[in-house]
Amino acid sequence: MQKGTLKQRLVAFLEDKGFYIVMGLCVVAIGVSGYVLFFTGGEKTPSAPVLVQQREETDTNVSGGVEGIPAERPEASHKPPYDHEETGEDRMESSRPQAPAQDPQTAAAAAEAPTEPAAPSTVQVSAPATVTQPVYALPVRESEILRGYSGDELIPDETMGDWRTHNGVDFLCDEGDEVLAVLAGSVERIYSDAMLGNCVLIDHGAGLKTLTCGLAAAEGIKEGMTVSAGQTIGRAGSTMATESALPCHVHLEMTENGLLIDPMSILKN
Repeated sequence: MQKGTLKQRLVAFLEDKGFYIVMGLCVVAIGVSGYVLFFTGGEKTPSAPVLVQQREETDTNVSGGVEGIPAERPEASHKPPYDHEETGEDRMESSRPQAPAQDPQTAAAAAEAPTEPAAPSTVQVSAPATVTQPVYALPVRESEILRGYSGDELIPDETMGDWRTHNGVDFLCDEGDEVLAVLAGSVERIYSDAMLGNCVLIDHGAGLKTLTCGLAAAEGIKEGMTVSAGQTIGRAGSTMATESALPCHVHLEMTENGLLIDPMSILKN
């Protein structure tokens, strides 16, 4: 017969037989679970429909539906969010700033307001540049050149019987032919020279001057008078002693800034 109190005996029993008792309980639990899984298939009563029904009833009450009459709900749209795949152009178009909506009254007033015609643009067209060519005339009409300008080159001189430069151009003519001013200018001097005969010096401006020699006489002009190209300044005559061996002609010299130049370089331009 065991001694001790009931509590002490129960503790001693559990210490001695507790392991076997726990093992037995585990076997019983496994057996019950296997029975349930085998015969019922593990099916459990779904609770989702109840939740859905409760949510629908709650929505109806919140939206102000009358009892017995369900509140109207918009039909669900089955249309996809985009009719087509969004492209880069669509994204750019959607990102562009949109013009603010215009007030209808303002738009109507703008449409009824008279449109002022645009002022015609004024285009200034500059006149074509005109290059003024010097107007000149030969000292004798329909004349031929008897001797030309030699510059620094020595040429034979029939009258003097030697070689020397010829500082002007000789224009063949008859005695008494009209002698003309080759360019417009101012008569600077009218004089007679023992070697060059009767002479007329004309200043044409810009440093250009002409000296016409071998005249019978000056005619219709005075010193300081303004003449135009082709105006008569005298009559031809064989009055040049230094060129007396040549046929009747007019001797024309031209200087630019005091230096002799070939007259034909001007009269042919």
